Amino acid sequence: MLGISLVIFLVMNVMPGDPLAILVDPKLGNLDPKAVELMRAKWGLDQPLYVQYLTFLKNALHGDLGYSYRFDQSVTWVVLERFPATIELALAAWIIATLLGTTAGVSAAVRHQTWFDTGSMLVALIGVSMPVFWLGLMLMYVLAVRLHLLPPSGYEGGDLRYLVMPALTLGLASAAVVARVTRSAMLNVIRNEYITTARSKGLSERVVIYRHALRNAMIPVTTIMGIQVGSLLSGAVVTETVFSWPGLGRLVIDSIMFRDLPVVQGCVLLFAVIFVLSNLVVDVFYAYLDPRIRY
Repeated sequence: MLGISLVIFLVMNVMPGDPLAILVDPKLGNLDPKAVELMRAKWGLDQPLYVQYLTFLKNALHGDLGYSYRFDQSVTWVVLERFPATIELALAAWIIATLLGTTAGVSAAVRHQTWFDTGSMLVALIGVSMPVFWLGLMLMYVLAVRLHLLPPSGYEGGDLRYLVMPALTLGLASAAVVARVTRSAMLNVIRNEYITTARSKGLSERVVIYRHALRNAMIPVTTIMGIQVGSLLSGAVVTETVFSWPGLGRLVIDSIMFRDLPVVQGCVLLFAVIFVLSNLVVDVFYAYLDPRIRY
């Protein structure tokens, strides 16, 4: 998280353009130099970069992510206002990715070297390779423009109809990754001797696959599902922009355009916290999946 905060701070500061020049209305003409200096002092832009960075770290440790140039209010409040929409989108996409990915992966492994296995992995390969923004535009064209089944974009107070296309756009690419990993893990497990023993005991194929094979194959699958949390958050930046979803991803894009450095840093740090915590939860969950693992 410290490294991420340093990288994003440096990247934003080496970008061309002055935040004051972007924020000031061009119709006002040239500002009084004294007024410009007062504004720089207000935002701390007159300090050396290392002083600005250390000040940000000091304040962040106390829960203060700074003050937004654009919104003229605390970054914490700006981020918290958009956070629920992003969580709603990411959670829906994660559920889609988990259900579709694991189901397709298990089915392909059980039907190994059949047309279903080949076809599902071909679809998964296309899903992994497909740009998220292109998939979003295609869904928008088919489901909204041609078939008129769903609204093309927007939020409208959390109406589920507006959630379907962004969640599908974000979840299908992750589902493709989960499907390929699940299939590979299942193929490694179902060749083991204890699976043959379970079948020789007369257990039904459903019990053998889901109680014995799937649970032992879930460690790599759980790992990739935890990593996908970070992918969903980063993918939300593009998806929210395409569908005009009022979440943190769209906020990051707008803040980059306005050079609103505190907001960008706050959003990226929040993404980093969620990513780190999700991987910590995955590590702890290993002990439940495999009793041999102890921490």
